[in-house]
Amino acid sequence: MYSSSSDLRQGLHRVLAVSHSLTEPVAVGETAAWWMMLDGPERESGRTHGLSLPALAGVFGRVPIQRMVDAARSSLGLPPLDHDAVQTRLRHAIISGKAHRAHMGRDVYGTSNKGLWDLVCADFGEAVAARYGVTLGESGVLGQERSAVG
Repeated sequence: MYSSSSDLRQGLHRVLAVSHSLTEPVAVGETAAWWMMLDGPERESGRTHGLSLPALAGVFGRVPIQRMVDAARSSLGLPPLDHDAVQTRLRHAIISGKAHRAHMGRDVYGTSNKGLWDLVCADFGEAVAARYGVTLGESGVLGQERSAVG
């Protein structure tokens, strides 16, 4: 469910993480993460799911990332993304965020983020949830908190 720009950023990070998991299998005992594909300061931001929307636009614009996401979508029975449309929606979402801040919280272009969510995250999340369950890709801390409570 989409409700804010932080949800959008988390959804985009999750698409990257789950896509990597579906397309880059590792041997038992090995670990690999999508953010290892990034360089320098971007890597730490990717690891903590802290990439900004402009940084995510750059990541989603890279051909190896596009191929990884499309391969994951294919494995889930989904069509490939229209990457030009994704970049257009990302630009609109970035402009919308700047306008939102400039207008002191007034939602000036509110549909931009929702359109990006619908294009990249919605069907992907539904397909992943249908195949693997709704918690795939959630924070490990959240899972620990749930098990400690339950």
